Amino acid sequence: MVKEQDSSNWEKQLKQAEGKLEKLNQHTLPNRLVSHGEITSVIKELEEVRSNIEDVTAKHAAQDTEQIKSSALLAHEAMLKAKEEGELLKVGAFTMDKRLHATQKEIEASLASERLALAAVMDLEKSELAGNGSNENAPNGVTLSLEEYYTLSKKAHNVEEQTNLKVAAAIS
Repeated sequence: MVKEQDSSNWEKQLKQAEGKLEKLNQHTLPNRLVSHGEITSVIKELEEVRSNIEDVTAKHAAQDTEQIKSSALLAHEAMLKAKEEGELLKVGAFTMDKRLHATQKEIEASLASERLALAAVMDLEKSELAGNGSNENAPNGVTLSLEEYYTLSKKAHNVEEQTNLKVAAAIS
């Protein structure tokens, strides 16, 4: 807004000075010779107006340039920050993927361990049945002491809890 007013004022002054010069030319050429002082005065006034217009234009251009530089710097800083945040997200995603993969492997190992335990129980049952061989009335099962049952039950429960904790840790 100030730029427009300054430019408008300088243009008016320039037109006024040019008008004075034109008047001098119209009035004096036919009637008399223009004095050197009058010509010098008008020329000096024109030069001052032009100089003022150039100064204002240069100042405005410098201000515009500084504003553009400042905006570019802010945009560059924002881009760097976004790039850094993107890298952090990539690292987080990579870490989460690795944790999930490790948890899947632990679950697979836990299931394999469970299958092995079941196979061992079945082998034990077979060996007990084979030892009893001729006893047709023997029950189809394994007889464990109460202490053995609690120990095996506790181990199975602990393995299940550890697996659940590792899954929960991998997800969070």
